[in-house]
Amino acid sequence: MNKTVRITAPGEPRALLSTLWIAVLINILSADIFSFMLGASGEAAVAVTPWIMFAFALVHELPIAMIVLSRVLKRKANRILNYVAAGVTALYITAGGSATPHYIFFALAELFCLFFVVMTTKKWQDAA
Repeated sequence: MNKTVRITAPGEPRALLSTLWIAVLINILSADIFSFMLGASGEAAVAVTPWIMFAFALVHELPIAMIVLSRVLKRKANRILNYVAAGVTALYITAGGSATPHYIFFALAELFCLFFVVMTTKKWQDAA
């Protein structure tokens, strides 16, 4: 008797992709909250302008948008957008982070989820 639980239908990874993007977003938010609690102790302060915050907001919006878009877009557009969003988000995580232990922990979790976004997208079979 096979009691394997599937989180998505075979060949249809939309729910899994959406769930992975939720995990990425929660980790990004958690890293930011922990960083605010820590403050700038031990790190050089950087002057943050409103335009820098706007750029961060745009990149931060990617995982939020991907939660919905990975469920509603057709396969071809979905795959392209998942690859692009995962790449941009990974760059944001690695280039925009800090060397604090909590950030490294959350960044690894985020990158782990993004790796599975890319692998799930790559394995997505054409329904035809």
